[in-house]
Formats: sequence, structure tokens, C-alpha cells
Amino acid sequence: MLLLPLALTVTLVAVAFSLQAARDHGAGMRPVRPGRDRAPAGLLSAEGLAWRLQRGSVLGWAIGLTIFALAMGSLSGSFRTMLDDLPQFEIVLRRLGRGAEDLVDTSSWRCWASWRS
Repeated sequence: MLLLPLALTVTLVAVAFSLQAARDHGAGMRPVRPGRDRAPAGLLSAEGLAWRLQRGSVLGWAIGLTIFALAMGSLSGSFRTMLDDLPQFEIVLRRLGRGAEDLVDTSSWRCWASWRS
């Protein structure tokens, strides 16, 4: 019953050792491509490299947040109409936000107290 898994393990370990022995540890998975002798001016600083590596993410987030802001802005008028038409909904929203004034007062007090000391 355990003979098949044992034979497979021995075979795979033997293959792994043979691959390890033939591997060139200094080489990568793909051959090296010839590149430029010097980096472009935009990559000579840490900020330039960071921008080059992250620009896709930054631009994607900027586009996504812009679309979200436009969608929320277009809904703001209809949201006001909905609140006017459904006073019960306004009551529910006020209940959900109950206590927010205390948080604002507390954070304002902390800012004032830290500024005074």
C-alpha cells in the first residue's frame, strides 16, 4: 500500500538531486538580455524609481477614485430628493449617526489640549 508513494518519493528526490547538480547557480531562469549602459535620467533617484514601479497603481487608483467621486456626485441630488420624499429614511440615518457629535467634541478637545501643552 505504501510502496507506490515511497517509490514516487525516491524517484522525485533523485530527479531533484540531478537537477540541482546540473543547475548553474549564477544564471537566472531566462537568458540575460543586453541593456543600456546607463539608466535614464528619471531612474537615477529613489523617487524616480519608486514612481516608475508604482505609476500603474497610482494612476489606476486615481482613475478609480475619480469615477467613484463622479458617481457619488451625480447621486447627491437624487439622495436629497429621496430624503425629502422619505422622512423615515432620514430618521434612520440620524439614528445611525447618533453620538457623532460627542466624537467630534472629544477629538476637538484633544487637539486643543495637545496644542496648549
